[in-house]
Amino acid sequence: MTPRKPKDRTFRVFNLLPSDRKGLKDIKEIEELPNRHEALERLIPIVRAMDLEKLEQGDRKPIRLGIPNELHKAINDLKKKTGQTYISILVEAAREYKRLHSE
Repeated sequence: MTPRKPKDRTFRVFNLLPSDRKGLKDIKEIEELPNRHEALERLIPIVRAMDLEKLEQGDRKPIRLGIPNELHKAINDLKKKTGQTYISILVEAAREYKRLHSE
């Protein structure tokens, strides 16, 4: 068995609304990708091009994600430009990704 190549990522823990947590947890299933890392990489161009909405309030549950480093950089760049939170950008990008592949 060959060792797996380590992925280029940063781990973050977020407290999310159940629907947002499920959306990020199941993101790989949108295009039937082999893992969540590949699905999260698909958010990079979405983050770079997005306008943001306000983050919903409510009960949140934790989820631990390995964020691809390029996505992490794209989110931080947008965060600096807009003042939005890291998680609001990530969740909105995941929603847009789902919308783009549900039509």
